[in-house]
Amino acid sequence: MRKCLSLLAVLLLSMGCVFAQQKTITGRVVDAQNQPVPFASVRVKSSKAGVAADADGNFSIKAKVGDILVVSAVTGAAPAEVTVGSDNSITVTLQRTKSNMEEVVVTALGVTKSRNRVAYAAQTISGSDVSDNRSFDIAQSMSGKVAGVQISQSNTLGGSTNVILRGYK
Repeated sequence: MRKCLSLLAVLLLSMGCVFAQQKTITGRVVDAQNQPVPFASVRVKSSKAGVAADADGNFSIKAKVGDILVVSAVTGAAPAEVTVGSDNSITVTLQRTKSNMEEVVVTALGVTKSRNRVAYAAQTISGSDVSDNRSFDIAQSMSGKVAGVQISQSNTLGGSTNVILRGYK
């Protein structure tokens, strides 16, 4: 009986050490001018864990000491890698690249292609097409301008806008 209790105590103490290895890292993603980079993606290099930063560049992710965080953004910034240390708060600075994003082609989930490489016609909607509309809602501004996009909005207080690209599936 004494052996079972001592074994149980050792197991409980070792489980506490295993769970204590991961910690929550909070941080902020900024550019070279110390401006926040909104919606940057932050992921742990050795696993599938990842989060997106909010509009102010703030993020929170669980990682272990020694893990490498890969931070990237769509806004023309080069990806950065940061090693998790003993600090629970980090600031990641992304360096801008010279190329600017000119257009985005929506093909399928996780598939990225340039507009010249798709095998079908790709429609274009420019910023002036959206901004010339009198509506303040960007989804309603795009309504009727792109084929295959169905936009519906509920008329209730606090209702949301439903955007469906090329079918329900």
